[in-house]
Amino acid sequence: DTADGEFEFTLAATDEAEIVAIDWGDQRTIPGTKRPYAEFILSVEVLPITAERAVWGLQSDRNSTLDSTTINAWFRLEASGALLVETDNDTTNTDDQSTGVTLVAGTKYRFVVDCRENGKVVFSIADYDGANARELKSITVAMISTTLQPVVALQKDSGTGVPSIFVDRIL
Repeated sequence: DTADGEFEFTLAATDEAEIVAIDWGDQRTIPGTKRPYAEFILSVEVLPITAERAVWGLQSDRNSTLDSTTINAWFRLEASGALLVETDNDTTNTDDQSTGVTLVAGTKYRFVVDCRENGKVVFSIADYDGANARELKSITVAMISTTLQPVVALQKDSGTGVPSIFVDRIL
């Protein structure tokens, strides 16, 4: 019941492994070699997340274990709300790079994964209204040669935490 709609991800309070995600069902139609650009407008409603993790960005085929996804360029959130970024091109795995940004619960942000500069992935964040835009991290990786799909995923291995993410838009 939100103007223009939102997709809400919420895990249950049941102590079990869970994942909720939105992607293209492994229909990868974004060529990594054509320098893709993806934008996500979303808010994390509950922080800190303790036994959970969330990612949003671009990936190859989905894997139920996020760390086993072999090709990705995404934002990652675990524990305190400190925002991380990571890339993997099936050869070089650059995990958990600090952005120096701690998200505020319930605040909408615009996140960008920009692969338009040859050989580089640039991550940036802005307030939802476009103010305070800043580049977070620039990671140089070999061009991703496979096709990709957008993803937003929230998962936990166990525990009773009930984090949630509201996805306003994926471009």
